[in-house]
Amino acid sequence: MELSRTREYEAEIRAYLLGRVGKRHTAGDIAPHLAPSETPQRIASWWMFEGKRYPHLEGPLARHWPLVHREATRLLGTFHSAWRVTHTPEGEVDWITSVALSMTAPAPVYRVRSTQTGLSADERACLERWMTWIAWKWRAYVRSVGVPEGAHETLPWEVTKRTTENAASLRRLAQIARRSRWSLFQSVVAETIRCFIEREELDRLPLPPGHAALFQLACMTRMLRTVCPQPEHIRWVDRKLEGNTVYVPGCRFRHEHRLRRDAVLASEPFDGGLREAMARHDVGCPERIDGWLVFDQPRRGFGGVVLEAKSGKQDVKDSIAQLRVYRATIKRMDPRPLIVWGIAEQESRPELAEHAYAQLQKDVAARSPEGGGDDVWVFSGVDDVVRITTLLVGAGESAGAGDGAVTAPHLAGP
Repeated sequence: MELSRTREYEAEIRAYLLGRVGKRHTAGDIAPHLAPSETPQRIASWWMFEGKRYPHLEGPLARHWPLVHREATRLLGTFHSAWRVTHTPEGEVDWITSVALSMTAPAPVYRVRSTQTGLSADERACLERWMTWIAWKWRAYVRSVGVPEGAHETLPWEVTKRTTENAASLRRLAQIARRSRWSLFQSVVAETIRCFIEREELDRLPLPPGHAALFQLACMTRMLRTVCPQPEHIRWVDRKLEGNTVYVPGCRFRHEHRLRRDAVLASEPFDGGLREAMARHDVGCPERIDGWLVFDQPRRGFGGVVLEAKSGKQDVKDSIAQLRVYRATIKRMDPRPLIVWGIAEQESRPELAEHAYAQLQKDVAARSPEGGGDDVWVFSGVDDVVRITTLLVGAGESAGAGDGAVTAPHLAGP
């Protein structure tokens, strides 16, 4: 039963990330067989800029723009191609002139343009077009989900004209780059283009192993799918770089976010001598939030959602103590009302769920439409996540939800 639900969660998460569902799913770095349609940009840009590792750069592209610029500038400066006549066709051949010259020559001759010391004409054009294409991709990505940590918002080179590349022209550029003898072409230019023209390139999108972690991300996916159904871009979690935040236009979801111990112990639940006793006896305290959804702008008065997801046979009552601690800690740095939510994988009786939802509707209707007021505490099963999210904060638009949105600055705090 658990294995079946694990695969269901994987399929659901991947459907949101890729815009379609793979036919084969396993935990870890998963390789599904994708449908033969255009690769959606929503996750391909993250994979190209942040998720993928380039051996030539020893890390993600977003953190190595200066190196790419230096190498591109150096290579562009080596272009000194000139026409010459040889007895073998090599490089770029002027076939019309070659035929004319061969008619008066004792043996066939070829007018070719190539260089042994620098870029060929095709390589130069490929590199210049790639630099324009990648710059526009970067602009759109940063505008949608913000600047990656450790990267700069603007690239080291200026681009004034718009890119006109399509799938066919990108394949041509990739072919030139793969056949080039220069490592920048083979390891960076060709590999970045692969993210958009080869379906199997997205097969390595990372999903964490373990049923509990996938259940947490499935809860997250249902919330994000409700508030932002069709994002232009998504920034995914990257455990290799300690990146635990998923970004979509308008909000960000911190998965397994760790609070500082001193901030947790300074909160109200540890008053009355408990704080001192825990420090004296070195007792552990709840520090890792399963999920923390933060809205760039309040939605119906709420600043976000604090989530505790209980998988397996755990009950929602097991989330109460942790949620009280997390809410009290967050309140000291973000006083806005929040939705405090305990979600259990274990199914509850349908009649109880319907009764609770009807009462929640009344409580929401009684709140001020301008927002403010107290937090709203919710306990539910995973199957009610979509409708409760819609009730509390509303559903996002199905089209254009991610166009032109800018993510707010990173929220500092515990």
